[in-house]
Amino acid sequence: MITFPSKAISLDEDGRLRINRAAPKIKHAQITVTTTEVKLQTGLNNRRTLIIKPVRSGTDPDRLRRWIEIGPTGFASDSGTPVWEEFALILQVGPDDAIYAKKGDNLSGNIDVRIIELGED
Repeated sequence: MITFPSKAISLDEDGRLRINRAAPKIKHAQITVTTTEVKLQTGLNNRRTLIIKPVRSGTDPDRLRRWIEIGPTGFASDSGTPVWEEFALILQVGPDDAIYAKKGDNLSGNIDVRIIELGED
């Protein structure tokens, strides 16, 4: 049997190729991002996709000037990839790919981030 992410390919007893798709799992979380890096994860095993969505706070007039930065652990401020509130980022990542976030702007307050992980548990 050859195994690929989210599917298995095999031959049945008649020699026909058979593709079985595993049912995808979805987990989500809300994470508060501060100036200290935090790992973006829900604990889903065998994650394949990570969706990151900073959420604006009500009618905050600074909502278009707020963002988070993402990168590997220990990344320096202003060297991460920015993700602004009002936008979402979709990443194709493996289960062992660690993505961290910290607040990118210098405005007061923290930023709430919603994440969704898709994969197989």
